[in-house]
Amino acid sequence: MADLTWTDYPATDGKTFSVNDRDKAKEFMAGQASKEVAELVEGVDIGLSSPRGIGTPEDFDGYTPIHMINDPADGINDGKKFVTYFEKDSTDPKEVYKATDADPSTIAQLTTGAEFDLAWSKRLNALED
Repeated sequence: MADLTWTDYPATDGKTFSVNDRDKAKEFMAGQASKEVAELVEGVDIGLSSPRGIGTPEDFDGYTPIHMINDPADGINDGKKFVTYFEKDSTDPKEVYKATDADPSTIAQLTTGAEFDLAWSKRLNALED
């Protein structure tokens, strides 16, 4: 049975087209990357077979990502696929936030602690301080 994951590809006219067969998607991307299908790296040459997060980019409007950690093992975010740290765009002075697994329901402001210190050091204006 074919994997029915939809994959969108840019077309030369600026539009996109979709492939709903994962094997066909791999064949297409192998041709684009001048590789054999077996050489494709999932998450690099072709999208992941299942999403890593549940949110959409629009869920994070107003936040600018400043740092991300894959497979965190920090005693706080263990078991998550990733944690992303953000600056909130509308605040002055800047505030830092985090979310796990691209889940907008997990957005939380950081004000103290190890995660705050890490995120604060990654701020976009950190070199200006």
